[in-house]
Amino acid sequence: MYQALKNVGTETQLIIYPGENHGIAKPSFRRDVMQRYLDWYAKYLKRATPSN
Repeated sequence: MYQALKNVGTETQLIIYPGENHGIAKPSFRRDVMQRYLDWYAKYLKRATPSN
């Protein structure tokens, strides 16, 4: 999926957590994943503020 997105020019990241598979178990890695989700939401889903 990562390579396919890169091939079509979509901004993407591949994050590999050492010793983890699809499920993230290490608490520090889980915090990192959640922060990345929040950052993505803030970047792409934030509400536009109405101008007066």
